[in-house]
Amino acid sequence: MGGQGQGIASTKQLEGMAAALEQCFTWPVSYIPQKIVSLVPSITESIIELGFGDALLGITSYCPEPMGERRIERVGGPATIDIERIVRLAPDLIIAGLEENSPLDLFQLVKRGIPVWIVFPTTVDETIWFLYQLSEGFRSKQAFLKVRSIEQLLEYVRSSWQEYSPDIRYFCPIWYEVNQGQDVWMVFDDRTYAANLLSLFGAKNCFGRHDFEEENQPAFSEHQKIGIRDTRYDKICTETIIHANPNLILLPSEPYPFDRINVQDLKQKFCGVTAVERNAIKQIDGKLIFWYGTRLGQALQRLPFYFTDFE
Repeated sequence: MGGQGQGIASTKQLEGMAAALEQCFTWPVSYIPQKIVSLVPSITESIIELGFGDALLGITSYCPEPMGERRIERVGGPATIDIERIVRLAPDLIIAGLEENSPLDLFQLVKRGIPVWIVFPTTVDETIWFLYQLSEGFRSKQAFLKVRSIEQLLEYVRSSWQEYSPDIRYFCPIWYEVNQGQDVWMVFDDRTYAANLLSLFGAKNCFGRHDFEEENQPAFSEHQKIGIRDTRYDKICTETIIHANPNLILLPSEPYPFDRINVQDLKQKFCGVTAVERNAIKQIDGKLIFWYGTRLGQALQRLPFYFTDFE
């Protein structure tokens, strides 16, 4: 009976966490924040580029820092934040990412009474919405106009590539490791921001499909919002990639730092794959495809060059 009771309590606790975090997906304050802690590098970059850098009080170890002499507190990595350090900073708003930050950590901050805004853009349109929400929260017309310029660029790219139907089937790993002598690659499916962004240019993800009973099942269930594995990512072996036969391989610089040595290695491992035969293994700045926010503007300008040689 004791063990069963603990199980019930644990389930209730998980449900309580999910309910608390669910309230954090809308802008949580009525005032213009003056002391922000940003827990995601791409969010920090967006805050700075939209003109709100002076409000930054704390950022992660991987975040960019505004120009100037003012020192901004580092509060750990996105997945390993220092909760007590953040509490001591007494921020009036924390901006976090559901994908990058631990929901359990965010729940601890919510319990401390600190306003937390959680964002989770999985498409370019949701990224635009996030930027508009940020601009509205700061009551900034200038920021609003910057976001509108990115949105107009997005509209231009969509209209320009709408009639262009290239045959692009890409493989884009985000991580690589060797497990018991076998190569293991991590890939993302079509429910991710990266896949949605690349699809603007007619690029199809070789590993974009996902197996669900319901086609529109979200990436995170209520319990997944508080720590269960993100089902949009999967690990595959070399044989699976060879069978998929991509005609383009994109090797991003992050989160795994693929480099020229990896390019040469892939040419040997994937000998006979179309991408290798047509010399279409391309290194790419990972920030262009994985950093949502104002980085979208750069991505829309630079990504077309990776696809213009396809017919």
